[in-house]
Amino acid sequence: MTEKRTDRIVNKLRQTAAFTLAEALVATIIMLLVTSIMVAGIPAAIRAYDKVVIASNAEVLMSTAMAELRNELTTARDISVTDGSEISFYNERAGFTSRIYCAQSADTEDDESVRDIMYQRYYSSGDGDDDSMIDDAYTGGGSTDAETIVSEAASDNKHKLHVEYGSVTYVPGSGYVKFEDIKVKRKDGSDTRAYMDEYLVRVITD
Repeated sequence: MTEKRTDRIVNKLRQTAAFTLAEALVATIIMLLVTSIMVAGIPAAIRAYDKVVIASNAEVLMSTAMAELRNELTTARDISVTDGSEISFYNERAGFTSRIYCAQSADTEDDESVRDIMYQRYYSSGDGDDDSMIDDAYTGGGSTDAETIVSEAASDNKHKLHVEYGSVTYVPGSGYVKFEDIKVKRKDGSDTRAYMDEYLVRVITD
């Protein structure tokens, strides 16, 4: 009886299926193919994710820049536009004479195709009652260093996004300052990540 049981166990062990060398090679090849496909897809997934993040950041930068323009110009007076590109004004709320224009910032000075919306404050010489007059502030006073109107458009901006406008217009008595052709671009200027045809700022002191 014991010998029969031993024989049955030996027969079962002999009949147990095992991978042949060919089967093992096929399985290995399949695993390598699947792995290579997964690895090849990772860069594409990273690029797709990066595009979504950049597009989102561009929209945030655009809305932030428009909010800053609104904050500066809503209570502006003595508004003057030069060459359709630079706007000078006295900010009634802040008490500063300022100008806003587009130019290359420290981060874009090596690329003429990209500009930033720049902001600069001027203060008067304090002589007489002309503190609010732009000419007095320009000639008799001093100024702060020009800086980008949105801090996210500075050199530490991870995706190197910059916001600019094409032109600015103001008609005295209209109650509005209009910015046109507003773009958020990458530093290399290769493409536009966000765009706004025009943006109107209501001037309540007009």
